[in-house]
Amino acid sequence: MVHITKAMTYSVSFEVKVKEEGFGWNGTDVLVMAKIGKTGKYKFKVNNLSPGQNIVIPSEPLAIPVVGPSDLHFGLYEVWSGKWKGGLEIIKAVVQPLPL
Repeated sequence: MVHITKAMTYSVSFEVKVKEEGFGWNGTDVLVMAKIGKTGKYKFKVNNLSPGQNIVIPSEPLAIPVVGPSDLHFGLYEVWSGKWKGGLEIIKAVVQPLPL
């Protein structure tokens, strides 16, 4: 969660890497999700991961408009496949204003 004070549109992204010995990620959808406030409606983008690459997901901005001071809740999710997975490194999460 990040507290936003300035009204504008923000993007949410993650830089991640699936290590060479990573497993369970091929063919699995990973979601970058964000919402404003605890009761807001999630916006999301679906991504696929491949071993051995540092990538930024989503590849296109996940734009979240903020109209006033708010809490921005965001995360990286994959809990629906039921597959055991390993070797995902989250390098950084980025929340930044989008250019006007």
